[in-house]
Amino acid sequence: MTLFFEKKPALIIFTVHNLNLTENKQDSSFQVEWKRGKNKGFTEKMFPQENTVHFEKRFRCPVTLIQATTS
Repeated sequence: MTLFFEKKPALIIFTVHNLNLTENKQDSSFQVEWKRGKNKGFTEKMFPQENTVHFEKRFRCPVTLIQATTS
């Protein structure tokens, strides 16, 4: 059995839901940033409610999937 790999372009969609803090930081705002190649994104700056920062921010990023196939 020979194994081949095929590259397929795709789009990944992910959501940043919450940031759980280990310390009480009520007086600080938080922002999540990400970068992959030329693509980047960030959430709005938010203040925590108790020890959780709620974002609910959706992002889209192009990726390449590698699929293994046999012949």
